[in-house]
Amino acid sequence: MPTPLSLRALALGLLALCGFSASLQADTIVVQANGFNFIPAHITIQEGDKVRWVEAPDFFVHSITEGNDGIINFDEAFHGWVGGINPTFYEVTFDAALLAAHPRPGGVYDYFCEPHYGVGMVGTVRVVAAPSDPGAPLCFGDGTGAPCPCNNTGTSGAGCANSTGQGALLTASGSSSVAASDLVLRGSQLVPNTPGLYFQGTILGGGGNGTAFGDGLLCANGMIQRLEIRISSPLGTSQTTVNVVAEGSVSAGQTRFYQLWYRNTVGSPCGQQFNTSNAYRVDWL
Repeated sequence: MPTPLSLRALALGLLALCGFSASLQADTIVVQANGFNFIPAHITIQEGDKVRWVEAPDFFVHSITEGNDGIINFDEAFHGWVGGINPTFYEVTFDAALLAAHPRPGGVYDYFCEPHYGVGMVGTVRVVAAPSDPGAPLCFGDGTGAPCPCNNTGTSGAGCANSTGQGALLTASGSSSVAASDLVLRGSQLVPNTPGLYFQGTILGGGGNGTAFGDGLLCANGMIQRLEIRISSPLGTSQTTVNVVAEGSVSAGQTRFYQLWYRNTVGSPCGQQFNTSNAYRVDWL
């Protein structure tokens, strides 16, 4: 059972992490083919999203082949290669046409690397319908609320500006249903290849506008619970893979606030080396 954290405990946890050497829209989710693993191996996306498999500098050749039998049958929903003389990436858009042509139970698309199937190089893509927004973004660092710590105003609807010149954007897909437990938090406009912590709060701090915290604003406050640490992709995106309801000990009828803390070591606008996204409110049903 996750343990609620005080604000001080959260700050200490974030400092420890520093020691590591709007409306819904289609996203690009990056999966790395690295050694004998897909990283991350199991992802949940929404209809219309694109998955991009990229090669790692490991000199291996990998296939990305839909199915679970380890055999290339040439009737798969998708099949491609990365590495060697092949392109450095392979991507598939899971749009309505693909889903209709190749329906799978539960919207789950198993896939494997044919050369390395025997050592367990497999993954899954779970596709969920693009629903209405399960909550509402709020507490922005775009100048509409509390000022950002060093006047590093971010882009509209996002957090305070980071070294990319944009603010981190937190959105969500899935639903606010406790029974369904299908909420996925999504971060974008992040610093690429850096750790971030998704966390939950019971109240919205700073009168709803947040308070200065590193290079950003701390919005999700009160009883704080860590949900999951994720590394951003080369495109500056990440998403949760845990069951948010279970990790956050959420019950129907509760309102919770979510935010993403992330590291920004190089080019930190205010020199604090970490920043935050906007907040996101969910009224759980």
